[in-house]
Amino acid sequence: MAAPAHPSGPKLVLVVGTPGVVRLLRDAGDASGAEGAGEAGEVDGAQADEVTPAQVDAQRSQAAVVERAVRRWNEANAARLDAPVSCETVSDLWYLQHPALQRAPTVCIGGADNNMLARLWRQGGEADVAGVYAADFDVRIHRDPEWVDLRAVIEARSGAHLATGVATFCREDLPEMLRAVASQVGP
Repeated sequence: MAAPAHPSGPKLVLVVGTPGVVRLLRDAGDASGAEGAGEAGEVDGAQADEVTPAQVDAQRSQAAVVERAVRRWNEANAARLDAPVSCETVSDLWYLQHPALQRAPTVCIGGADNNMLARLWRQGGEADVAGVYAADFDVRIHRDPEWVDLRAVIEARSGAHLATGVATFCREDLPEMLRAVASQVGP
């Protein structure tokens, strides 16, 4: 069994959607002109701007997959770490209301259609740092290829595609991100 993460070690924040929050953003006059902004589309049988509890459950389930991958990485690298990297899963609304969380390395699980943070990053042009993985446009992972900016977005068209995107992120991107977090973020 893994030792619990030291509270003073670096933290990785995993952000999932909140039912109805993206709709609130649209209803508040989202006129940014950003790709996907203000547009409704069908995702998993629901309007894209209507974040459903099922979509949030899928995001939380995939956040747990990332948390387990972080624990395995901590165990494999324990001898080289000053303190293990901890994870905290929060909703997009909670994240946006807490500036301390916004300074931490962040993985946004879910795209602009069902996660307010991904939508805001997209509006600012920040989420399109790089599309490092795409399969038939069903999955996109955005991140800084050099891991200077310690943020990533995993977008998918459905819950099944989200699982594929998270598995790909955990296999191909998360180890590099955790090395950057461990070296760039002090305890």
